[in-house]
Amino acid sequence: MLVLAGGTAAYVATQAGVFGEVRNDRTLGEELLELVEQPVESVAEPAATVETTANVAATLTPTTTNAKTPVASETNAPTSSEPTAATPAETPAPEQATNDQAKEPSGEHGSESGESSSPPASSPGNSQEQTSPPASSTPTCQSNASPTFTHHITDLTKVSQVIPPPTKAGTDLKPHGYVDTQLTSVPVYAPIVATLDSGAYYQEGNPGGEYLLIFRVSCEVTFRFDHITGPIQSIKDAFPIKQSDTRTTAPTTSLSFAAGEQIATTTGTIYGIWDFGVYNTTVSNRYASDPAWNWSDNATTAVCPWGYYSSTMYAQYKALFGSLSGNPPHGESFCR
Repeated sequence: MLVLAGGTAAYVATQAGVFGEVRNDRTLGEELLELVEQPVESVAEPAATVETTANVAATLTPTTTNAKTPVASETNAPTSSEPTAATPAETPAPEQATNDQAKEPSGEHGSESGESSSPPASSPGNSQEQTSPPASSTPTCQSNASPTFTHHITDLTKVSQVIPPPTKAGTDLKPHGYVDTQLTSVPVYAPIVATLDSGAYYQEGNPGGEYLLIFRVSCEVTFRFDHITGPIQSIKDAFPIKQSDTRTTAPTTSLSFAAGEQIATTTGTIYGIWDFGVYNTTVSNRYASDPAWNWSDNATTAVCPWGYYSSTMYAQYKALFGSLSGNPPHGESFCR
C-alpha cells in the first residue's frame, strides 16, 4: 500500500481524473507508479532534515540555558534606590507597653507599665515588646542589690497616710505604694543618689498633665514616682511632649540627683494621692509563680518601698500605714 504525501496526492489526482474521467489502462498505472515513487523518496528527505534539526536543537539547549545564568545573577544587583523588604530601615522599632486608661475607684489611671490586668497580646515578630523594660538613658550602672535610702521622699508632717503594696484596683494589680497628701502641694525628694532613667509626661485627671518618673539606683534597684504634677524644670525639659498614655521613654538629657535633692512638688491625682514604688531584679516575690502576673517584671520584682530605710526611718512610715477604699490590699503586704 502506498502512502502519498499531500503534494503528490494532489498531482496523482490531477493525472488520474481529467474532466471527471478515470483512466484504467496499464500505461497510466505505470506512470502513476513512477510519479509516486519519486516524490515519496523526496518527502523522506525532509524527515531526516527535521531529525537533524532536532538534534541540533538538543545540542544547543544547554548552551542557551548556561547563557542565561549571568542574567539571573544580575537581578541581585540594586536596580532602584528603594529599600527591599529585608532592608533594616523598614524594620519597625519595637514599642513599649501601652497602659490601659481605665479609671480606678481612687481616680488613678487603670494601669501602668507592666501592671495591666492581663498580659499584652503578642503579635508575629514582635518580641514581647510589651514585657521589655522601658527605654533607659543610663549607659552604665553599679551593682548594689541592697542600697540604703537616707532621705525621706517628702515632708512627713504633710502626709495623711501611706498605703503599702500590693493592692488591687478593680482587676489591676498595684505592686507599688501610695502616699496620701490630701491634695496638698508637697515636695518630692530623691531618697538616695539616683539617675533619671525614663519617664512619661501624660494627660490624665489634672488639666496640666502628670509625670511618671523612674530612677535608677543601681543595676538591680529602681524606684518610681507617679502622678507628679510639678517636676523641676530640667525634668520638664527632659519630657517635653505630652502623651495620651504612660508609655515611658528615655529623657532627652541625662539627669542625676543627690540624696535628698528636690525633684518636684506634687498634689497627686485629683484625689490627692501619688505613687512610690521600688523594684529589685534580684527579688522574686510571690507573683513570680503566679501565671496571672508573672509576665510582668513590675509585679514580680516589686518590694516594700520603705524597706531600704533604716529601722528608725522605716518606723516613721509604718506609723502612717493605712488603706484606700478603692484599692484594697491584695494578700499579705510586702511591708512587715
